[in-house]
Amino acid sequence: MTCKLKKNLSTFLNETNHDNISHFYYNSYIYNIYDNKMTDKHLKMFINGNGGEIYSKACAVHSSSMLAYNFFSWIDKENTLEFNGIIYNHVEFEHKLKTLNSIIAMANIDIVLTSEDENTKLFIESKFLEYMDYKQFDISDKYSDPNNNTAKIDWSKLIGLYKGKKSNYYPGIKQNICHLVSISNYHKENQDKQITTLFMNLVFDPNKNEYEKEYKKYNNYKVLLDDFSKNYKNNVEGKLVDKVLFCSYSEIWKQMKPSIKDKNRIKYLKDRYIAFTNYPNVP
Repeated sequence: MTCKLKKNLSTFLNETNHDNISHFYYNSYIYNIYDNKMTDKHLKMFINGNGGEIYSKACAVHSSSMLAYNFFSWIDKENTLEFNGIIYNHVEFEHKLKTLNSIIAMANIDIVLTSEDENTKLFIESKFLEYMDYKQFDISDKYSDPNNNTAKIDWSKLIGLYKGKKSNYYPGIKQNICHLVSISNYHKENQDKQITTLFMNLVFDPNKNEYEKEYKKYNNYKVLLDDFSKNYKNNVEGKLVDKVLFCSYSEIWKQMKPSIKDKNRIKYLKDRYIAFTNYPNVP
């Protein structure tokens, strides 16, 4: 599926990097990141997390993993991000967490931010244009058995609300459930540390005037995720993840931009991504 936004992203990138892009894909992920550089530490995270995807899906102009990397890779102890009143100074990409006990199943969390005081973990799922492709909800029955997860949480009531649903991007809901299962396991295993665990869907918001079709599907997915957050709150007993949040890339940019010291990175992110969003018309 080729949408107008994907075409315009590709056209813009062709103008700036035309020798390395064809049919919405770069010939290497390296051309898809700021300054064409990825640290060895970060590269190892991607290889350990999503394996060969760094050499395939990460090459796409609409890659959500590279979108995430470009926005968050600058964070460290000297370069902190203040988001929703919490200061974060450590970032991980493609972080693996165990989901079920009965099978070898791991969740790959796109971004994990750790607060400066180490009391808060923010787990983030990044989406670029995946929500354009509607698919049916589908998840293994094993997730409904509380004996299959370390936290012993019963997810069956929440899962039951989505069985058979298909008129939206329901793979995102499946992924949310899998991530929440894995983060809950992590919280249970580290309960002695009294860590606050948060989960957030971070979604690219196409400019609603320029990309009407894409924005409509984005908004449909946002409504679905907002509803999911309420369903999680009301249908999961003994929940360990404190909050399920939603944020658009425009919204996080509003909070992030003042923290970025590198002016060239700011320009890159604005030209490469933010110019195609609703910024500055965000709450």
